[in-house]
Amino acid sequence: MKISTTSRHLYLVTFLLTTMLAALSRSNAFRMPRAVQQRATVSTTTVSTTIVRYSSSSSSSRSSSSLPQSQPPDANPEPNEATFASRGNWQPKSTPPNPNNKHFRFTSKLLRPTSPPPPPPVPLSPEALSESVSTLRSFLSSHKNTLLITGAGISVASGIPDYRGSSGSYYKNHSPITHDEFISNPSNRRRYWSRSLLGYKKMSSASPNVSHNSFSYLQSHSNLKYIITQNVDSLHTLSGSPPSSIINLHGVGADCVCMSCGIKSKRDEYHSALIRDNESFFKELQASTQNEEGPDLRPDGDAEVTLDYSEIVLPDCSACGDGIIKPDVVFFGANVDKSIVERCYEMCDECDGMIVAGSSLMVYSSFRFVKEMVKMGKRILVVNVGETRADGLEGVEKMEVDVGQVFGKLVEELEERKQQEMKKK
Repeated sequence: MKISTTSRHLYLVTFLLTTMLAALSRSNAFRMPRAVQQRATVSTTTVSTTIVRYSSSSSSSRSSSSLPQSQPPDANPEPNEATFASRGNWQPKSTPPNPNNKHFRFTSKLLRPTSPPPPPPVPLSPEALSESVSTLRSFLSSHKNTLLITGAGISVASGIPDYRGSSGSYYKNHSPITHDEFISNPSNRRRYWSRSLLGYKKMSSASPNVSHNSFSYLQSHSNLKYIITQNVDSLHTLSGSPPSSIINLHGVGADCVCMSCGIKSKRDEYHSALIRDNESFFKELQASTQNEEGPDLRPDGDAEVTLDYSEIVLPDCSACGDGIIKPDVVFFGANVDKSIVERCYEMCDECDGMIVAGSSLMVYSSFRFVKEMVKMGKRILVVNVGETRADGLEGVEKMEVDVGQVFGKLVEELEERKQQEMKKK
């Protein structure tokens, strides 16, 4: 079939126009408006974080090319960060989830402090302490069931630093490792595990303090029913709180999990394998800290190490033989398991009051439950030194006092009253 001269000319003009437009779009002469570019960038990022996943059951999970790329820290993680992926079971999804559904999980992203750290808490005067204890006692007695959310602040007295306190790691220019950094880069994993050999030993030897012991006591002698903790130190369990009443929102630092087969093991066992396979490095590590005060510990069991860790050997999973071993905790940038989130919402439904202790609520993974209680018109008492994300919300009352001092005094008074009543009998 012959092509007419007119058709050839039309085809040529179309081709030239297309080429010119493509060239202009790459130059400074023709750009989309900034707002349009930003919307396009946000849209692309949202879709990519929703649909890019790796398969935990495939050996290709160890290839960095198939892994989701690291996300930059978000200053305000809100419901549009929802994803469907659950820990150890990553599946592709073709459409983003509905952010209005409260049961979707949200990514725990790094939220840097925007103000100077609060000063260390000072002992309250007898009058101020009495008033604070009275407020706490009244709050507990006025609710049938109370839900407690705890953060890193309550474990500081056990020797485990928090992130945002006056001695917190954020103010020492430390950024905790993200999920994608750990999974996608073997060098990052070597760095994490070599540092963990120092940091976790100190963390695992920590004991419950007056705050943990007070919460455990109140669960048996008051209306304190459930505990949702952001901490991975298991100190609530060690203090005697019923395991069935505790949600370890961000996992358990004493456990490890294989990212391929999902088998869990004890972290102490993996550390023993690390030491066995890297005996010379471990001896060097011990020698390098003999004359120092000790490693700079972080809330996630991380610690500062100055030795070259590039050659250490990371043992693979003993069950499947080809899996990446990760602490069974939710790193920043990862997702809390859907079943855990749903159980937390059930606790919110079952309780008519909430206490937040030792947490700034700067990660959305816990703050969403505060918002849920506010939405349902339920009262909240925040006990924390320094600003929190709940400050100013409707129905939220705040006491800027030391958690251990106030809860410890309340338990002391309750126990004294109990002993007096027993003597009368």
